[in-house]
Amino acid sequence: MKLIVDASIGIKWFKKEDEKDVFMSMNLLKKYHAKDFEILIPDLFLFEVINALCINTSLSIKGLQDVFTKIMQLHFTVVIPDEQLFFSSIIISKSTGLSLYDSIYIGAAQNYNALLVTADKKILQNKNKYGFIKNIEEVGSII
Repeated sequence: MKLIVDASIGIKWFKKEDEKDVFMSMNLLKKYHAKDFEILIPDLFLFEVINALCINTSLSIKGLQDVFTKIMQLHFTVVIPDEQLFFSSIIISKSTGLSLYDSIYIGAAQNYNALLVTADKKILQNKNKYGFIKNIEEVGSII
């Protein structure tokens, strides 16, 4: 099984206070360590997670660098958008009203035949259109 994880989930791994569904997000990571499934992340994930932590926490420069290192040590498959993924994400963005940043996660899940795990309310509003979009709460029963 393949999962695309968006930044709304990744942030919960490093900023546990004031975040909802931290336990389920950490459980997802724990199950990944048991190699029950593959996690793919668009390269944008790295920028979004570190940016959110940079703006919304008091982490030092070293702390933010450590977060990047920890993410890389998880050995997720990093998806570099090619023309097909980029173009399909543009179509998704224009048809849903989502940002291109959010649409890249949907496009990646579509292109890699994966589930998209998110806590992002705007993305979750498109669950009916894209059946592979799952709230973190739903994923526990799937994996």
